[in-house]
Amino acid sequence: MLGRLARWLRLSGYDVAYLKRRRDKEILDLAAREDRILLSRDSLLCQRAQKMGVRCLFVESSDVLEQLKQAVEKLGIRLSDTPVYSRCPKCNGEIIKAGEESIARVPEMVRERVEEFWECSECGQVYWEGSHWRNIKDVVRKVRDVQDTEEG
Repeated sequence: MLGRLARWLRLSGYDVAYLKRRRDKEILDLAAREDRILLSRDSLLCQRAQKMGVRCLFVESSDVLEQLKQAVEKLGIRLSDTPVYSRCPKCNGEIIKAGEESIARVPEMVRERVEEFWECSECGQVYWEGSHWRNIKDVVRKVRDVQDTEEG
């Protein structure tokens, strides 16, 4: 239920385990074992987590921008708008400088106009700062603007 939020947090470099179609017990056990903060829109799951001593944030909104704002405010996370510090939004692998072999898979027209490439150390997905990163920067700016307005 929070897949989009998980991807955004990964883009900011956070190690995010996103578990689909799992039993509550599995989710709670993983969060406890790996000392993770559980993010959920399920209030009963959050109550169970708190009883177990698992840190939990009940995510109030279904809107990803509002979810990001709440995570920034309540958890003190910092959003990043550069691939240098991100994790793979698809699989959570670490992002590293792309090797020549990986860059060769990128369309030629992209290679001609982009100098830096990164890749996921797990799934091999290649990233670069293209129009999608401009969109990421815009969203991060919106969240930061709201945060700055609330602090100021």
